[in-house]
Amino acid sequence: MNGKRRLFVSLILVSLIMLTGCWDYRDIEETSANIGLALDLGDTETGEVRIEGEKPVINATLQIMDPKQPSSGEGTIDYENTTITGNTLGKMAVEVALFNRGPLIGQHLKITLIGEELAKRMNFRNMLDYLFRGPYVRLSSTILCTKGKAGEFLQSDDKSKGNELPALKILSIADNTKYSLRILEPVTYGRAGKFLASNQSFLLPCIAKKNDEIVLEDAAVISGRNKKLIGFMNSEDIAGVNWITGKKGGGVLNVYDEDQAIFAVRIFNMSSKIKPRVEGDKISFDVHVKTGGYLTEDWIEEEDATDPKYLKRLEKRAEDKIVHQMRSVLYKMQKIYQADVAGFGDALRIHDNKLWQRIKNEWEVKWFADVPIRIKVDLNLRDYGVKAKDE
Repeated sequence: MNGKRRLFVSLILVSLIMLTGCWDYRDIEETSANIGLALDLGDTETGEVRIEGEKPVINATLQIMDPKQPSSGEGTIDYENTTITGNTLGKMAVEVALFNRGPLIGQHLKITLIGEELAKRMNFRNMLDYLFRGPYVRLSSTILCTKGKAGEFLQSDDKSKGNELPALKILSIADNTKYSLRILEPVTYGRAGKFLASNQSFLLPCIAKKNDEIVLEDAAVISGRNKKLIGFMNSEDIAGVNWITGKKGGGVLNVYDEDQAIFAVRIFNMSSKIKPRVEGDKISFDVHVKTGGYLTEDWIEEEDATDPKYLKRLEKRAEDKIVHQMRSVLYKMQKIYQADVAGFGDALRIHDNKLWQRIKNEWEVKWFADVPIRIKVDLNLRDYGVKAKDE
């Protein structure tokens, strides 16, 4: 009997524990999820809320999603944008509680947009330090630069049913890396933190507005020396960087032959190896790119795509185009910006860490700017489709 009684009491206690629920439970209808963040150079005229006594430096626009559904039952996207002005993100985050309905959850942040003017004037590491240090943002959250004011990209005049939240629409555009050679791999908080902590220059994808549509355009060069925006790379430069780094994914390479007739190669894989060579204080690099693809378009008349010699000629033209893209971006990296955004310094660190520790503080200006870089590209056209020479 005593055994049955003890079992009964134990079951009661377990049931009571299970019924208590989560200790950190929060009613979803009483919370607000911050899904988008836009940072711009401080402007007291555009800030909706200004922290008293603070010198305005940053305008932070928060896109907050309200989980409550409209009482009318009509399908609308329920969110609001709030702009606050202050000099540190930490202070502004605390001040949001003074006017926001319920706790603000930052773990759902999908995208952070940084305006061009702010990126030129403020150290990225200082600007984002609050977000890097705290548990408020997931390391997988994406960071983008904007052409123009970042806050404007979170605005939408159409909140009707079926339209995406602006922050989520931007995120879906930034994730299209596998469809184009001219799109950079997204930069997350995790990757950006690594670059900034190691004083390494990097590229940050940019968005712009064209005919009221948001498009990916260029990439911001963030210097490892001052942690600021120092210039931009265009789409051809981005393709060159992707070849050097061996970006995973694919895209289409358009090439012209000697008579300016165009053909296109669909790239389905690529790999790249950066090999440092050190002889005393002389440093050089070999970059070997291997890639494969198939012929998707061929505007060259009177040629037979089944002819191996013709395919070899196309391969050579495509390889020359890839080398040109790589050479073009290397010139900008070494001579114009003196910014190693392709990881040559990292390859040298792995190859000869003792040498790297001695020269790392002067790497980009004194060494990388003049280091010889040799390029080799091997492209294999594995298929030519169904078209051959006309009879």
